[in-house]
Amino acid sequence: MKSWPWVIVILCGGPLLTACRIGPPPSSVSDQNPPSAISRKLSASDLQERIADQKALIQELESRINQIEGNQESLEHQIETQNKKDQKILQDFDFRLSELEKREYETPQDPSPALQGHSSPESATDQSLLNPDPELNLPDVAPTEGQKKESGEVSEYQSILEEFNQEKNKSRSIQKFKIFVQSHPKSPLAPNAQYWIGEGYYTQGDYARAITAWQGVVDQYPKSNKKCDAMLKQGLAFSKLNDNKNAQLFLEEVLEKCPDTVASEKAKAFLYKIKNS
Repeated sequence: MKSWPWVIVILCGGPLLTACRIGPPPSSVSDQNPPSAISRKLSASDLQERIADQKALIQELESRINQIEGNQESLEHQIETQNKKDQKILQDFDFRLSELEKREYETPQDPSPALQGHSSPESATDQSLLNPDPELNLPDVAPTEGQKKESGEVSEYQSILEEFNQEKNKSRSIQKFKIFVQSHPKSPLAPNAQYWIGEGYYTQGDYARAITAWQGVVDQYPKSNKKCDAMLKQGLAFSKLNDNKNAQLFLEEVLEKCPDTVASEKAKAFLYKIKNS
């Protein structure tokens, strides 16, 4: 009977030993060595390289846009010039035709019986219209001195514009456009040339001179179709100079003075960008 305490110890101690042996579950490998959250960062040189690539791409796109705009201007001017030539030819044709009609109605009819049996003046006139005298054929209208001068201006302008689109520096083209404006201040292409002077400075990063050049378009050629584009680019140049106050003033002026134009649509977009930057 004295052995019963040992039995109790064995019966009660077994579970306790088992509980001590079980203990907390072993930690997993992932818990022991959690992965570190290291974000991969670009080095300063990588960032500078990417920024340089983006700038080069933007400059290339701007150059292509300038080339397209220049070609469009040249085509518009050629169409306008051709329309003027066609109008002059039509006016000359109308004048000559009216003179022929006057001759027809002013031809005297001889009532003398001696002329009976001969063709009447009316029939003679009809016959002359069917078989016109070679001397009355309408000759090609020779270009006037003004037309020759205008044609020379167009060729000169196109040559400078092509050089502008191909030249990276733009300095030579700027000087040539300045000479063009000085030599042909009354030319329809003078405001376009003045505009491209500002565009050249803008491409070079000389935003202050670009603003001054575009102001020349606004002041000297207020009725030019380049006025709105010049004011728009002035706003962008001020933005490049971190002068958003003046940038907004010029862009808002474009909206006011140039409604329903491509320039006004661009001005809206840039205004939104400036106000939300």
